[in-house]
Amino acid sequence: MHPRTEQPEARRETGKNAEHEPVLTGTFVSVLLVGAVITACWLGVLYLFISRN
Repeated sequence: MHPRTEQPEARRETGKNAEHEPVLTGTFVSVLLVGAVITACWLGVLYLFISRN
């Protein structure tokens, strides 16, 4: 076979793989929760700093 006839088939396979991307809602929620914890800790330390001055 000629390589040029195989290239469009390979492109079709990558197109199919690109359509089936994983759902990342769980990852997004986890990142939001970690960000909320970090923000809460930062605000707690800021409150302690302000209240002691």
